[in-house]
Amino acid sequence: YLDQAFNYAVTRKSLFDQGKVVENYVVYEEKLSYFSEWLKQLFGESEGKEGVGILPTSTVHTRDLHSLGQFVQEGNKILFETFIKVNNSSEIKFKNYDLHNINNIVLDSVRVAHKKGDVSSLMITLPSINEKYLGEVMYFFMLSAAFSGFLFDIDPFNQPGVEVYKKEVRENIVI
Repeated sequence: YLDQAFNYAVTRKSLFDQGKVVENYVVYEEKLSYFSEWLKQLFGESEGKEGVGILPTSTVHTRDLHSLGQFVQEGNKILFETFIKVNNSSEIKFKNYDLHNINNIVLDSVRVAHKKGDVSSLMITLPSINEKYLGEVMYFFMLSAAFSGFLFDIDPFNQPGVEVYKKEVRENIVI
């Protein structure tokens, strides 16, 4: 995982150097929505300091695809996307259609469309959603966040900005 995590961090930094200052984590499995919230916290706290870092955002498709897809496709080219694809998920059938497979067809189609719109994307693929693969991808992202911090020449293990507001709150609470 070290090489993959480092390569991911280097790619993110390269995209940042090209003006891509926002990373949108895209999931197509609703059960990964809180995972994408964790990614925002991880990368926001690890690299968002000293005037640098990539702003982490997230979307759950297809729910958010129509509302934000227009901006991604044709709006300001400040972002890149990291898609998290799941190869196998529980089968949900509707009129003999496997909705998981349809989601993955939409994911692949959206990547092609966004590439035509000059939007860079990265892909992380999980064989399925279980404790083993979630643990592995969390380890991958934690390593990547550490590498990213070092590539931005900041300490990825502190959160001085968070401490500023905590201090203000402590000073202003009257009990």
